[in-house]
Formats: sequence, structure tokens, C-alpha cells
Amino acid sequence: MKTLHVFQVSIPFLLLPIALGNLSLASSIDYLRPTTSEEIEHFLRTRTCAPCLIAETDLSRADLLNAFMKEARIEYSVFIESNLTSAYLRDAYILDSDLSDSILDSANLEGIGLRRVFIDNASLIGVNFQNSEILGGLFRNSNLDSSNFNYSNLIEVNFSNSNLSNVNFEHAKFGRVTLLGADLTGADLNSASFENVIYDAHTKFPEGFHFPEDGVYFLAPYASAIGVDGTALDLTDQNLEGIDISDSHILGDFSRTILDYAILENANLGRSNLTYASLAQACLINARFVRTNLAHTNLRGADIRNTNLRGSILDGADFDGAIYNEGTLFPAGFDPIAAGAILSDDAVVACKPLD
Repeated sequence: MKTLHVFQVSIPFLLLPIALGNLSLASSIDYLRPTTSEEIEHFLRTRTCAPCLIAETDLSRADLLNAFMKEARIEYSVFIESNLTSAYLRDAYILDSDLSDSILDSANLEGIGLRRVFIDNASLIGVNFQNSEILGGLFRNSNLDSSNFNYSNLIEVNFSNSNLSNVNFEHAKFGRVTLLGADLTGADLNSASFENVIYDAHTKFPEGFHFPEDGVYFLAPYASAIGVDGTALDLTDQNLEGIDISDSHILGDFSRTILDYAILENANLGRSNLTYASLAQACLINARFVRTNLAHTNLRGADIRNTNLRGSILDGADFDGAIYNEGTLFPAGFDPIAAGAILSDDAVVACKPLD
């Protein structure tokens, strides 16, 4: 187990202005002080750490039942498979840490700030997230039944395939939130706001609930999802034939996904995984696929004029009949003619919109 570090307030980054919402870290850091090995053992034994700074620490499988960690600051740490049932983390702040596969049932995280935190495959039944600020949170395949996100800000949060039944989202703000396959049966979405929220045919909503016309994107065959912005999306084996995701920015896994006839004009799928995906006859004009994995991808007949494929993996990709021009950027050493692509000097026009 790595060392638990508790630092003094003189650390420079604590003096920087950080938007932490309702966090009261600034009022508590005067109490931070160096720790000793005895205090580390004391924390694990008494489950008390308030306030303190935990950095670069591996507490996987730790038993922190009923732990008192009010206003704790946790950075670059691992709590995988830990027991945090009924833990008290009110006004805490967690940065770049992994709590996947952990149990946090009935924990109090009111006013917490989460930045780039993994909480996948976790049990979060009845957790209080009220007034929380979450910027970059992965809650995929987790159980959040009856949790409370009242008045919370949820930015770049992924709830894919999670149980959100009976969750209180009243007055919550959704921004770039993914709800693919999520179950929101019985959830309270009263007065919630939505901007760039993604869902699909497997998403379940409360009875009678209807999204506003703007700010939400439905991913399905021949759907219009122009301008969608999503990260850490798992779209493997999906049928998205003919979908229009022009002007979108998506980082995700599209392996074996069907995107035949899809419109991806000006879309940015850089660093995504499209292995064994099919984009036959798709329109990729002006798209960015920089450092994208396109191994064994079907691009037969696709329009890739002015498409940026620099740094991408093209092993086994099928470019037979794909149309490119002098503005198409391929990885170094790639021969499009030998791959079956056709050079065109025709003027580039916009992709044909869906009927």
C-alpha cells in the first residue's frame, strides 16, 4: 500500500483559484498538517480523515465503512473495490481518482466536487450527491437507485447502462451527459436543464417524460445528431446506419458499429476506436480521424475528401472505391491507390443531407 500524504496549506496549487461550487475547502485547509506513519494506520483503523489531503495513494479493497472524511481532498488515488458504505464525504473534493467496483451505498457526498473520476461498476444506492459539482465522471454500469442529485451540476458525466431509477435530479443541470442504455424509471427530472445530452432506444425514462426539443441527441439509424459532443462513449456493435453526426466531436468505441451511409461531415472522431466498423458509402468530407484506430474498417465507397487521417491505424482497412482528393491526409507511407481508393479532382460540395 502506498503512503497516505497529508500536506500543509503552503502547497502552491491550493492557493490557485479553483471553482469548487459549494465546497468549503478554503475554510478548512488551515487544519492540514504533515502526517506520520502512525497517523496513516490511525486513519485506516479509525476511518477518520477530516480534513486532509490524500494523494497518489492506493487504498484498493480498504474497509472504510462509516468513514468520516468531511472536506477531504483526494487526488490521483485508487479506491477500487473499497467499502465506503455510509461514508461521510460532505464538501470533499476528488480529482483524477478511481473508485470503480466500490460500494458507496448511503454515503453522504453532499457538496462534493468530482473532477475526472471513475466510479464504474459501483454500488451507489441512496447516495446523497445534492449540490455536487461533477466535471468528468464515469458512472458506467453502476447502480444509483434512489440517489439524490438535487441542484447538482453534471458536466461530461457518463451514466451509460446504469440504474438511475428513482433518482432525484430535480433542478440538476445536465451538460454533455451520456444516458445510453440508462434506466431512469421513476426518476425526478422536474426543473432539470439539458444541454448536449445523449440517449438511445435502450434508455428508459420516467412515464410521461419528454425531453425539450433542443440540447438532446438521439442516437439511432438515420437519426439527426448534428453537433453532438460526447466522450467515453461505448457504441460497440450498434446499428447507426445513415445517422447524421456532422459537426460532432466524439471520443468513443465504435468497434463493429454499422455507420454505412452515415454523414460525418466536419466531425471529429480523433483517437476513437473504429476497428471492424463499417462506413461503406459514408460521407466523411472534412472529417478528422487523427490517431484513430481504423484497423479492418470498411470504407468502401466512402467520401473521404479533405479528411484528416494522420497518425491513424489503417491495417486491413478496406478503401475499395473510396473517393479522396489532394486535401485528404493519410498516415505516412500509406498508398491510397494501392488500397483501392480513387483520386478525385471534382469540387468538394457538402454531404447530401438525409431525406
